[in-house]
Amino acid sequence: MIRFSSGKHMNPKRYLVYAIGEILLIVLGILLALYIDKLNSDYQYTRKIDENIHRVYQELEQNLSLAEVSISKLQVKDSLIHLFMKDSVEKSDYTKSLDFPGLIINSGNLVLEDDAFQNLIHLNVSDNTYKDSLISDLKSLYSMNEKVKSLNERIFDFIEGILTDDVKIYGKLAYEGIVDEDLIDYFLHSKEYKSDVIRYTVLSIRNQLKRFQIYYAKGRGIYGHISQTYDLPNHFAQHTDPENLKEYVGSYLTLGPTDCLDIRIENDSVFLSTPSYPNLHLEIYANNRLYLDNGQLGYFVSFFSNDSCEKKMRIHLLSNRGEYMKL
Repeated sequence: MIRFSSGKHMNPKRYLVYAIGEILLIVLGILLALYIDKLNSDYQYTRKIDENIHRVYQELEQNLSLAEVSISKLQVKDSLIHLFMKDSVEKSDYTKSLDFPGLIINSGNLVLEDDAFQNLIHLNVSDNTYKDSLISDLKSLYSMNEKVKSLNERIFDFIEGILTDDVKIYGKLAYEGIVDEDLIDYFLHSKEYKSDVIRYTVLSIRNQLKRFQIYYAKGRGIYGHISQTYDLPNHFAQHTDPENLKEYVGSYLTLGPTDCLDIRIENDSVFLSTPSYPNLHLEIYANNRLYLDNGQLGYFVSFFSNDSCEKKMRIHLLSNRGEYMKL
């Protein structure tokens, strides 16, 4: 028969080793359970973060598409204002085009969605560094929403403050194809209206257009990063490919006898060089349209060919505009 001795007859030293071993096993078991729980928590956290970044990617794509439309509309409006301020608008322009009656009647608001971003931020915790750099960039981008909303409200209040009932009625009639001769004369010749256009231009072109362009440039960069990181399609990639602009690279004749403007491509970036500014970076937002990204956002550049297939470049922004032919 095998007999076991009781613990009280066990050697104290061996008992202590045994007890410590039991404690270590319990501690290791607890640590292992905590580690597994942390792994599971981290997995659940990263999975939720990734899912919400996918939603932000879709939301950002929608916002960027809206920004493209808003930028294009404001650039058209910039051209109309340029003609108006040069007194190049005639009465027939008001009867042929709906753009002039609505010159400063509509605000051109850009409403940026942020539901997916807000969900992402609510999930994000400060002590977890997963995708913290990307989330930080998104916070910086989406912080512009409040500025955009504030400017939209200022423009709306400005328009409401300057439009008389007669002008509002004219705008409505003009869009219905009905023309009021007296109000056309007011738009063409009133110093008060021209003053209103100048003030509107500061808000809408100098500030709103500039803000939309900054948002678009930053947002498209983040969107591209997300699409690359998660292997998602980049629906704006065709707008960022400088290959589409190679036919416009070269020198363009200015008004001066020797001065030229030069377009060049370096490291997949497009630059405009002038006699005064040799390295103006151009941000591409369409196959033949760009804008300056050197703290002077608001200025924009477009390329086109005339009927003779000559390559031309046009620089826009109110009085600072010109048309140049490629040498």
